Order: sequence, then structure tokens, then C-alpha cells
Amino acid sequence: MRTILLSLIPTIVLSGAVAAQSSKAAAPSRLLTETEEIALAQSAAPAAMSVVADIYVLGRRVRTGTNGMACLVTRDHPESLYPICYDREATRTVLPLMLERQKLLQAGMSAEAATKEIERRVERGELPKPTRGAIAYIMSAQQVIYASPEGPRVGQWYPHIMVYYPFATAADLVIPQGTDFGVAQAGTLTAHLLVKVRDWSGKE
Repeated sequence: MRTILLSLIPTIVLSGAVAAQSSKAAAPSRLLTETEEIALAQSAAPAAMSVVADIYVLGRRVRTGTNGMACLVTRDHPESLYPICYDREATRTVLPLMLERQKLLQAGMSAEAATKEIERRVERGELPKPTRGAIAYIMSAQQVIYASPEGPRVGQWYPHIMVYYPFATAADLVIPQGTDFGVAQAGTLTAHLLVKVRDWSGKE
């Protein structure tokens, strides 16, 4: 129950660059109550989507929704909070990979080794293989972001979405250097484009 999900958001865009996060574990300084955790998870996407989504609390599904989406709060720093909601395709294909990757990281495996192990398991058919685009919503105004597990506090960044595009690179998408968006985990099964959106989820 107290297994901590350490950043299902693999990277954050800061100052025009994609900053990779470390796999070092960090326990939160204060665990939220289940009610607080659920409310925060739901804040990641517009309410019409999140109130009928599956909800995970510290790795355990506590509510089964009706629209095929999944929402949860992820962490990579004792003070960080990353509410995130996955659309139906991301729930089916990306979320299982991320949950399994976190287990490997918490067992002491390096980020690079964990990524390769996940790819091997996907090829063996033990984990789902992403085959088309999927979306994750990170639109909560209550987000608390850190540049990395050891880095400075960023706090509230921007409402944004992650568009998953298996094996994509910035070159594939013709993205020039120096832009304020980019491709995270480029060239991997969970490569994704980070895109800012106009409003926080509470303004719908």
C-alpha cells in the first residue's frame, strides 16, 4: 500500500530544454489522505473526463471508472506532486509500462537498464506494446514540480499534455532546438511530445 510511485512523468521541459529525471527514489515528506489523493488525481484533467476515470492511489486502483481513463498522483521528490490522467489508449498501453518501470527502479535498477528490460518484456509479449498515439493530461493548477529529485523547486509550471508517439525523435517531428517544447524519452516505446495548453483543468 505504501509503495510510492516515483514519477510516471519521465521528463519535464524547463527553460526550453528537456530535462531528464534521475531514477533515485525519494519518499514524500507527507502522505496525503486517500480522499486528498483522489481529488488531486482528478484535478489533472477536465472534470467531465476525470470524475469517471479509474483512480490509483500509491499504486493501488481504488476506484473503477466508466470511460477507460486512469488518473493518479506521481512523485519523484519528497515535496513534488504530479497529478496526471491517461486517456484510454495510454491507460491500456503506457500506464502498465510505467508502473512496471517504477517497480524496477525501486528494486535498484538504473533508469537505462529498466528501460531496456521493459522493452524486452514488451517484445516477449509480457507487457502491452504501444502501437498508436496516446495522450496524458497534466493540467492541474495544484502541480508541484521539481527540476529533478535533487534539483530546484519549479512549483507550478504550465498546464500541458503529453502526446505519446512510439520511437519518435525531435528530428522525426522536425522540432528545432531552442523551442519551449520537445520530445521526451526520444526513440523509445514511450517517446512523447510535451505541449502546453491554454487553461488549467479547473477552468473548463
